[in-house]
Amino acid sequence: MGRSRARKGPWERARTRLSKAVGVLLLVVAGMTQSNWELHHEAVATFLFALGLVCVAVASSGRIWCSFYLSGRKDSVLTTEGPYSLCRNPLYFCSALGAIGIGFCTETLVYPLLFALVFALYYPGIIRREEGRLLQLFGEAYAQYQRTTPRFFPALKGFSEPAQWSANPVLFRRHIINDTLFIFLAALLEAIEGLRSAGWIPHLFHAW
Repeated sequence: MGRSRARKGPWERARTRLSKAVGVLLLVVAGMTQSNWELHHEAVATFLFALGLVCVAVASSGRIWCSFYLSGRKDSVLTTEGPYSLCRNPLYFCSALGAIGIGFCTETLVYPLLFALVFALYYPGIIRREEGRLLQLFGEAYAQYQRTTPRFFPALKGFSEPAQWSANPVLFRRHIINDTLFIFLAALLEAIEGLRSAGWIPHLFHAW
């Protein structure tokens, strides 16, 4: 099928706005939640926050890596090297890891589980739609890629990396802010916690 027919549908175009709206809602709720671990087991709360930062750091680094490989190539060239040799959707995998990391930054176990559940319910449909579009764009080349590369969870056995790679520096620069968004969200959660501790923001919820 021709590439002119493989345009994004309305749902795909709206998914970024919807994702941001859901993310903001969850962040507001999480920001007004007092961690019971912090009240009763401070060492556990510290461990959960540190684990969250590690997840956020890995997720942000992975997203930057993906953007470098895609900048100037998305929908024009089928990228199957670097992070895309590990799995077909490394950006989504990193986003899921980042969302779970933000959950751990609330110093609870409830929110990482909730964020993982929301991701598991919301994103498989998006991935299926994108796969259909990529099949239209790249035909048998993408079908072969599907047969040899995991869909979501990375597998090191197929890893390949070129000696050189070219990218569009302007597009890459524009993507960096989005790619590091989880870092800013972790900082925002910590700032909100400080405001709650000072009594400027109410504790509406408690969670383990």
